[in-house]
Amino acid sequence: MARKFFNPYIKETALHLIIVVLLVLGAIIVASPFFWMVTSSFKTGQEMFMFPPTLLPRKWTLESYYKLFASVPFLRYYLNSILITIAYTIIGLFISSLTGFALAKYRFRGREIIFSTVVLTLMIPMYAFVIPLYAFIAKTGWMDTYQAVIFPFAANGLTIFFMRQGMLAIPDALLDAARIDGCTEFGIFWNIALPISKPSLVVCATLLATYAWNDFLWPLVVLRSSEHFTVPIALANFVGLYAVDYASLMAGSVLATLPILVLLISLQRYFLAGLLTGAVKQ
Repeated sequence: MARKFFNPYIKETALHLIIVVLLVLGAIIVASPFFWMVTSSFKTGQEMFMFPPTLLPRKWTLESYYKLFASVPFLRYYLNSILITIAYTIIGLFISSLTGFALAKYRFRGREIIFSTVVLTLMIPMYAFVIPLYAFIAKTGWMDTYQAVIFPFAANGLTIFFMRQGMLAIPDALLDAARIDGCTEFGIFWNIALPISKPSLVVCATLLATYAWNDFLWPLVVLRSSEHFTVPIALANFVGLYAVDYASLMAGSVLATLPILVLLISLQRYFLAGLLTGAVKQ
């Protein structure tokens, strides 16, 4: 009898142990490149190319960071990326939430066609839009401006989908009660739909901010002067034709990773809830 009692317990414990070991190994594999990047940014240029490589710096130094800020106006690039990311995220959230609210809570002709078109845009690679968008930006006179980077991709199909799915969970009776109380349609959206959809907003804000911060191709296409460059373009300049400035590249990569890392850590408790809300099937 004891054998029958302990066998399921032993099997369950062994299964949990295997899962924990696999998760730990996966975390180590994922975190290893980031750990190497951080430690390398504090090494000297000679130690970075030592063989066998050192796991931790023998002599901790900020030489790479000093060289980074001395060689290029990295702070200017950093502020450019912050400005573009904040503006892109705010505009993208407003467009996505407003569109998602309309597609979720209003009945009108062509609604399903519009929603299907939004979903279909997710299947088209971004590179297919580069040439027509470049021609449009050139005609509007927006070349080498911040708005040329911010506005073309502010209407994001993925975030519209998330916001629409999240707002489907809002009871129609709650919105009807607000209409009876005399609330305007925009007031219903702003004061009722948005606060309830906070988890979905957090997910969309994270996606938009991550995309804007890491985007390399489109800013490279439309920006000309170095005073408008973003962090990804600045990091690419450290990779030359015949040599790579690894010290500055590692230091810049660490600084470029910090904002998104802080954002994900600070919003992680909302992130899972937002993903589950976006999974509602209607």
